[in-house]
Amino acid sequence: MSVSSQTSPGLKDVAPVGAVVLHADDFGMNRHVTEGIVRGFSHGLLTSTSLLANAPDAHRALGEWRRLEQQRTVGRLGSGEARARLGEEIAPFDLGIHLNLTQGRPLSPQFPAELLDSAGMFSGIGPLFRHLRRRQHRFEPALGRELAAQIEFMLDRGFAPTHLNGHQYVEMLPGLYGTIRALLARYGIRVGAVAPGFTHTDILAAMRPEVLDKLTAPVPLKRLGKPEEIAHAVQFIFENDFFTGRCLELDGGLRL
Repeated sequence: MSVSSQTSPGLKDVAPVGAVVLHADDFGMNRHVTEGIVRGFSHGLLTSTSLLANAPDAHRALGEWRRLEQQRTVGRLGSGEARARLGEEIAPFDLGIHLNLTQGRPLSPQFPAELLDSAGMFSGIGPLFRHLRRRQHRFEPALGRELAAQIEFMLDRGFAPTHLNGHQYVEMLPGLYGTIRALLARYGIRVGAVAPGFTHTDILAAMRPEVLDKLTAPVPLKRLGKPEEIAHAVQFIFENDFFTGRCLELDGGLRL
């Protein structure tokens, strides 16, 4: 979706980033979630979603996605007029993969029993974190195979993921950084992130000066970030096709 020409005061001197992504995770989790997301595209302003490949409704969700794209192609979306008023470019919607290790059943065979409950389901984010913190290297090959199987679930059905993210932030768990980087390279998926530090917002602007002084004291540049600086970082990721698998830490040197 194109960015509106009307911007907040903090962004008045910034060129438009070019696109705003309105995203919904958990596509395929169940029939109700799937239908809600499809309606968010057909009658709302969603531009992106990601598939929960091991979920009960994943296969049907991909069929719904095909129908949605057909409606978009022939101009039969209920949201078409609203999208046109916003100047949205005519382009396919984004369908990514929502990597999951915490809910449902694994797609790969011989998944470690220690990471499953008594019903053969993923044991959840807490138990998974504890296992990986203690013995992460033991489980890395099996976790890599499972995440690859989820990506290949899409590929086998004719869909190449446009992006990747994690269910319940599994990508941040101990030991998975290298595994996910390898998957990005293997399947040609480009991702990037921005980790802003303390940034000037309406909330911070309402704080007492002495509180703001404490926030900026440990920052080497001794100031808050500006919204337009964060916008520039996001624009860089969008426009640089050689950037992938990294996070830009935009915090004035706080993490040095």
